[in-house]
Amino acid sequence: MGWIVQNSLNNIVFDLYAEAQTDLASGFAINALNRVKRAIPFDSAGNTTFTFSDDGQAFITGFAALNVSPNKGELRAELVGLETFSKKTGICSRDPLLTSSVRHPGRTHSFASKDIQDKRIAEYARRTESANALCYVTPIDKNQFATMSFWRAGSTEFTAEQRAVSDLLIPHVLQALAINRKLVSSVLLGNLDQCGVIIAEAGGTIHFIDDISVILLRREFPGWLSYILPAEIIAGFKSSSVQQYIGRHAMLQLRRQDRLMVISIKTRDAGSKLTPAEVRVVGEIVRYGNYKEVARQLDVSVSTVRNQLHSIYRKLGIQSKSELVKSFSNRN
Repeated sequence: MGWIVQNSLNNIVFDLYAEAQTDLASGFAINALNRVKRAIPFDSAGNTTFTFSDDGQAFITGFAALNVSPNKGELRAELVGLETFSKKTGICSRDPLLTSSVRHPGRTHSFASKDIQDKRIAEYARRTESANALCYVTPIDKNQFATMSFWRAGSTEFTAEQRAVSDLLIPHVLQALAINRKLVSSVLLGNLDQCGVIIAEAGGTIHFIDDISVILLRREFPGWLSYILPAEIIAGFKSSSVQQYIGRHAMLQLRRQDRLMVISIKTRDAGSKLTPAEVRVVGEIVRYGNYKEVARQLDVSVSTVRNQLHSIYRKLGIQSKSELVKSFSNRN
C-alpha cells in the first residue's frame, strides 16, 4: 500500500473522529459512510450492531445505512431466514459472508453472488442489488458484535487491496460511530430513566436504537424486523398534535431535532398511571362513545365522567375523545 493511499486513509480517520464529536444533530453516520466511499467505492452500505439474548435471538441495537432499500430487512427475513447465535456453536445463518465474518472477526471478507450455490442467497443478492459484498465484523462483548458491510449492484468485485484498506479503515469507522451515538444520546436526550431511546430520520430510517427500545418494539409489533420504524408509529406521529404514539404495550414520545426524530419509549403501564376508575371510564368510552351512556353504565354524573376524561387526556398526552377511542381501539 503506497504512501499516498496511507496518507489519504489517515486523513479520513482524523476527520471521522473530529466529526464524531461535533456532529450531534444530523447525519454523522451517513457522512461517515460517504467518507469511506472515497477509499472503497460501493453502491450501498450498512452498519449494524447485533445483540444476542441468552436463547440466541438477535436484536438490532444500532443501524446506519446509505442507499439501502427500505425493504431490505424484510427481504432478508424472507429469503435468508432466522439467524441465531450460540456461545457454543457460534452463528447459525445461511448467509456465507456473515457466517465467515462472525467466525473470523477482525478482518474483511467478501463474496460474489455468482459463486454462491444457495438459490435463496442468490435471489436475496439480486433483489437487494448486492451482487458483490464486503463485510467486516468486530465483537463488542460476549453477546454483541458490530458489522460494516458494503454492496455493489454490478459485476465489479472487491479487490484484495480494497479488503486490505477495509481492514485498516473500518475499525476506526465503527469506533467513531459508537462515540457519536453515545454523545448524541446524552446531549439530545439527557437522563431518561427506564426509557428506551430511538433516533430516526423523518421517514422512519433508524440511526440509533437501544436494547430497551428493540424489546418494546418487538413486544408491540411481533413481526417487526426492520431498521425502519413501524408504519403505524410514523402515521401516529403525523396525525397526533402532541407527537405521541400510545400502543398496546408501549408509549412513544417524539421530539424533533433538525432532520431527526428523537424518540423516547417506555412501557404503556409505566407511562399512563391511570387509576382503576379511569381505566373503567376508558373502557366504557371505547365501548359506547357517549358521555351520558358512560355515566349511566358507571352510575356517576356526566360531570364526573368529563372530569375523569380530562385527567386521562393529560396523563396520556392526548386532547380529544376521538384520539382516545382511536388509540385504545387499535390495541384490542
